[in-house]
Amino acid sequence: MQGLYRFLLAATVVVHHLAKDYAYYAGNFAVLAFYALSAYLITGALSTNYGRSFSDLKRFATNRFLRLMPAYWMILAIAIFGVLTFPAAMEATNPSMRNPGEFTIFGLPAGWIPQFTMVGLQMPPGLLFPIRLIPPAWSTSIEFVFYFLLAAAAFLTDRRFWWVVLATAILGIACAMTDQMRWSYTSLAGVSFLFAAGSLVWRHRDAVEAALVAKPYLPVAILALFLIIAFMPEMTDRARVESYLVWGQYAAAPLVALLAHASVTSAKLIPKKLDSWLADMSYPVFLSHYPIAGIVRGIGFSGSDWLVISMLGTLVVSALVVLLVEHPLQGLRRRIRSA
Repeated sequence: MQGLYRFLLAATVVVHHLAKDYAYYAGNFAVLAFYALSAYLITGALSTNYGRSFSDLKRFATNRFLRLMPAYWMILAIAIFGVLTFPAAMEATNPSMRNPGEFTIFGLPAGWIPQFTMVGLQMPPGLLFPIRLIPPAWSTSIEFVFYFLLAAAAFLTDRRFWWVVLATAILGIACAMTDQMRWSYTSLAGVSFLFAAGSLVWRHRDAVEAALVAKPYLPVAILALFLIIAFMPEMTDRARVESYLVWGQYAAAPLVALLAHASVTSAKLIPKKLDSWLADMSYPVFLSHYPIAGIVRGIGFSGSDWLVISMLGTLVVSALVVLLVEHPLQGLRRRIRSA
């Protein structure tokens, strides 16, 4: 049911961004859960479908490119339409959705380069590019970096990989001690432990599976804890909130990674085709909701009507991305994987 899990995480981010009164902290934890799940799945794909030669790594990189960038570009085209047609409404929906031509270096419109490449959407140390036509795409740019770090880590033995986990845990604690979200949430160092935890769970999946069989209530308890933390009411003391979230995300990382394993190996709660469809939908839902919401606001909707139509529009656009981009490329991706 990993497709269902991914879709629920994406939906949580949407609710967090468009209806903060109902899920004030949920989006932060959902993004972190995405990191652990991605690391789990990518480690499995690297170990199962690819070898360790340069040509294998090139196939892996090509497959990741085809999985992420064409869908991103289709949604980017929609975002560009929104910014050019409804600039005020787009910026009101998210201040980062502005015309990239406003950002110049030596008089050149340098703001467009990160939009088309994702390179530079996240900048050290945990800063975000001020103009992002697809605001959540900074987290995808982080995932790109860790895809290649995980590919490099595939050469390590399990014993040596434990040292990687320890190093990322120390980095995470150091970032958490700053009590600043930009270090712990949007920096490469801060989220590295999430990726290491997800990868570690896949490497020791047999032991994890045995633990889950012995204690089948564990995934349910983890999910319940995640939901309680994510959907707690807004706190007024922002400094205290950030400190709480910073430490909470590291404490939750191994548990989220376990839940990732449970979502892949547990009994199917929904039909396989539906689970696969939800998995395909999760990425465009995650990326498209802000641009769609900005366009809906520009058309003239507000209040609850804006929220409902924005969510429905996100589902419709995401389905079109899956049908027009994702599915036509699946055959090519399968051939690349099995070459």
